[in-house]
Amino acid sequence: MNAFLDNPVAMFAVGVGFFVLLMFWGDGWGNKKRRLTIAAWANPKVIRRARRIGLNQLKKPSPKRVCLYIGNPPELNPSFFSSFFGRKLPLLVPSCNPLIEVVGKSGSGKTYSVINPLLLSAIDQGLPILLYDVKADSRGLDGQMSFLATYAKSKGYDVNIFAPGRDYSCTINPLDFMSDHNDKAMASTIAKVFQENLRGGDGGGKKDGFFGPAGERLVTALIQFAKYTETLGSKDTADLAMAFQFLCLPDLPKRLKRAKEDNNPNFPEWVRVPFEQLMAVADAAPTSGGILGQATDLLEEFIESNLMRSYIGKTNVNLKLGSKQMLIFQSDTQRQVVVNPLLAAVITILIDYNFAEKREDPLICCFDEFPTIILNKLPDWANRLRSKGLVLILGYQEFNQLEKGYGRENANIIRSPANHRFWFNPGTENTAKGLSDYLGQTEVILKNNSRSRNFGTSGGSKSISEQITQIPLMSADEINSMVQGECIYIGAEYVEKLRDPRDKKLKERIRPYHLPKIPLASNYEDLEKKCEKFYKEKVYPWLINRVKQVEWDLIEEIQKRRNLAESLLPYSSGEDKGNNLVDFNF
Repeated sequence: MNAFLDNPVAMFAVGVGFFVLLMFWGDGWGNKKRRLTIAAWANPKVIRRARRIGLNQLKKPSPKRVCLYIGNPPELNPSFFSSFFGRKLPLLVPSCNPLIEVVGKSGSGKTYSVINPLLLSAIDQGLPILLYDVKADSRGLDGQMSFLATYAKSKGYDVNIFAPGRDYSCTINPLDFMSDHNDKAMASTIAKVFQENLRGGDGGGKKDGFFGPAGERLVTALIQFAKYTETLGSKDTADLAMAFQFLCLPDLPKRLKRAKEDNNPNFPEWVRVPFEQLMAVADAAPTSGGILGQATDLLEEFIESNLMRSYIGKTNVNLKLGSKQMLIFQSDTQRQVVVNPLLAAVITILIDYNFAEKREDPLICCFDEFPTIILNKLPDWANRLRSKGLVLILGYQEFNQLEKGYGRENANIIRSPANHRFWFNPGTENTAKGLSDYLGQTEVILKNNSRSRNFGTSGGSKSISEQITQIPLMSADEINSMVQGECIYIGAEYVEKLRDPRDKKLKERIRPYHLPKIPLASNYEDLEKKCEKFYKEKVYPWLINRVKQVEWDLIEEIQKRRNLAESLLPYSSGEDKGNNLVDFNF
């Protein structure tokens, strides 16, 4: 026996045999056959299968099949003994397209444990990233960008930040997405997104049945007219501020009507058509005033000195996002109601623009606290752009929050294509119950012991009966009791092949993975602290200094646009100037 124990080859054989036995045991050798249900947690075989798929996708990258991960960067060619030498295996998230859902209450760990690590893995692969940061402050701290922008810069990324009202913001002019002043479709998209975010979209916000749509159409027309000024040699006036100055002209409906009657050369056909509704009610002051008022409500929000610096003039960043490019959209907690519509308009147009042609790289688009911004094209993107390379990461706290922003129907449409779901403690009974129902039922066997007593010669008897009872795989109260960092992960590639006891058919079923603690990278906490420290000391000053922003004299720019509007739509000789229907003093 001692000779056997001293033989390394024999001990190796015993070790391998024991390891194989453990693997098969984890695959279900000790489980009794089920009779009524098939819900179960992911076993080691399911996890190994998903890892193989993920590693293959990392070896052979494709926009159609993106693999992200959480934890240490995986070995693409792992040895048999990789997991035995202290290296924590990462959690692979293969086939990410089109959508990853991350749900959990504030403080549950969804951003720290899942969203940021997934983005780190995207940066490690050099994938282009669009990031919406709703939490960062006026210096870019206390959100995601200080960590992720710094890490991206360390990996050679070109990082730009669109943060209206911030000193480090780049310039993105929404009108630069228009091909020319005839591009009504793009102008209409801009106006519609403004309306949805400022006045409420499908999530329950209300707008006037007539004046709301009419005001939206007028904003479309004004945007086209502002774009037209490019043809006059005033390339730096084609912006929202120019559109607003047209709107501020006294007696605008009558000016437009006169320009049409006089065949004004500065009022071309395709600019004129969107104004037809307003011109038709030029002599009905209450109606025209209502339309003008709705348009004013939309555009006036953006005419603020801090915001204007980020959208007047020409766009100064690359809008076609490719390898090693990151574009961050930073919201503003204090002015969110104004800033987010501008962000939403640019994001909506930008995503469509980036998928207008076949992509060489996927595009990772991350929206933590997703319900704070209205992107009503998102259901279409999630269902249409999966094979084109779109990967959406959506973080929110619970179902009611999503339904409030998007409405129940749209919320269901948004969630349905999610290939991956990370569920943390949602903190509400409604959401926890929905998650529990989604996981399904498992079964337990209850044994009942009964004993009968016989006072005759034969004594008593004992009997045991079994009853199969179905219970939730994880109940709502268990879900609401999960601690920080604990989650349930449901991934499209975590699949088990089994025979359904109910109809005896062979099926494949996705298995949820219960993670008491997500396997973060061993240096993750230190990396975050170092990046945030470096951001304060180096990156933030660099952002301020590198923004080559024109020092606009805003009063002068407003006056220039006002004079241009007056010259393009003048009063006719002999006509008295009426009272301003819309007046604006900057």
